[in-house]
Amino acid sequence: MVLLNRAFEEENIKTFFSYGSCVTQRVYGAIWAAPYDVKAVIIRSLSNSCDMNPHTGVTYYEDSITKIPIAAVSTAAADALSYFYSIEGPLSVNFELKCETLPDRLSANVIAETKGNEFSNRIIAMGGHFDSWDEGEGAHDDGAGIMHCFEALRILKKIGYQPRHTIRCVFWINEENGMRGALKYAELSELNNEIHVAALESDRGGFTPRGFAMDSVLLSRAKNYQDLLRPYGISELELGGGGVDIGPLKKQNKNTQLVALVPDSQRYFDVHHAETDVFENVNKRELELGAAAVAVAIYIIDQELD
Repeated sequence: MVLLNRAFEEENIKTFFSYGSCVTQRVYGAIWAAPYDVKAVIIRSLSNSCDMNPHTGVTYYEDSITKIPIAAVSTAAADALSYFYSIEGPLSVNFELKCETLPDRLSANVIAETKGNEFSNRIIAMGGHFDSWDEGEGAHDDGAGIMHCFEALRILKKIGYQPRHTIRCVFWINEENGMRGALKYAELSELNNEIHVAALESDRGGFTPRGFAMDSVLLSRAKNYQDLLRPYGISELELGGGGVDIGPLKKQNKNTQLVALVPDSQRYFDVHHAETDVFENVNKRELELGAAAVAVAIYIIDQELD
């Protein structure tokens, strides 16, 4: 057996950078190890916390390479295995997996929209995904994200805002394991000759919002609102909007501006793909602040793009 024990880089304030530098262990670990006659792979969970909660996620295989078992253990367990190996040498480890791939079943995206009064044929999409890993409930990943956007739509309607563009809220299915919902949405959008001027995704948890990541055109215009955003703590604007579910829209039309809500990320990987990702670990006030931030972003997009 092989233990892949690359830990998060603690010097990164934005923990998604640390996640990005470690996630390849989980995604490709079985492919890397199999050619060396390895029987199984154990990986360190992708978290910056030291606890006993294992975190799951996507793993790739290749048909040309022997498919060997791979399992995540908690960060504390990975540290313990590494420590005992350093003082005792080779260890004997037993584990039992009951994973299986079930046949596909029909599912669907869920969509709600408000028609625009000036550019009704031009769409601003926003949303998240409502599938999750069964280790937890998917409360932060991505129940919080879909409620950010659904509540933002309600807020805009509640205050009587009349959007220029059609605002569409989408709950995508199957983001975690295949992107089927996002790919079908983009396929149908192209088939129906729809024009998406922008798409916003919230898929980084329901924590305190800090700002937004945006494509370049929208970013330059959004900076005009930065002083208005600062008192609400959402003035951090950075280049690089996007998300798994809205990425296919960009491939269809390079002019579609992508946006991501950026919450504080310090606690996200305590719950990401773990049994701790439950409703009780979502803070109501933080969730509401995120929804309000999304509503603000949609207003800016609606006003600044044609």
